[in-house]
Amino acid sequence: MLDNFRVRLSGLAPVPVRIALAATFMVHGWEKFLGLVKEGKLPGAVGFITNPQLQQVLGWAVGLTEFVGGACILLGLLTRFWAAGQVILMSVAIFRVHLAQGFQMHGIKVGEAVRAAGYEWQLLLGCAALALFLMGPGALSLDYLLGRLFRKEDANAVIGCGMRYPARQVSPSRTAGLGEPVYSPEQQPPPPTPGTPRQG
Repeated sequence: MLDNFRVRLSGLAPVPVRIALAATFMVHGWEKFLGLVKEGKLPGAVGFITNPQLQQVLGWAVGLTEFVGGACILLGLLTRFWAAGQVILMSVAIFRVHLAQGFQMHGIKVGEAVRAAGYEWQLLLGCAALALFLMGPGALSLDYLLGRLFRKEDANAVIGCGMRYPARQVSPSRTAGLGEPVYSPEQQPPPPTPGTPRQG
């Protein structure tokens, strides 16, 4: 019983990771959307791209991945798909922008504004998104609910379901990893009575 509780509790482990990632990406994605709507360009990003049309296209793609992807991660919907997108975004941000600035986060002045430099924050977000991609959203998610609704006992086959315990009924011995039982419950021999010599 305790083992089963621990297994089910581990299915909730992705939830705080999803909340933290969703809050961070949704805030930054909303800022990018506002910058694109008001200024027609992505604020403070993809500076290595000089073509304004390409900057705008990539700006919308980044804003969509961060804001909409963050909302979907919060709900646990297509979690692995959006988590993979965040991993790609953070990898590009690290290797194209922040890697040369060093690991530790610090401020640099760009014109009149002070911007964050260093890649430790992007590395943390990227690793959290990668962990979410690897373990899935857990049981408290739309991925899990939709998987159980439409695939029933085959819910583990749904991409992004991320279940940590079996979707279909299996024998307790298999669940515990102990192999097949020697006796079925109705075949268990009775305990020896006191004073009865042991057989064999």
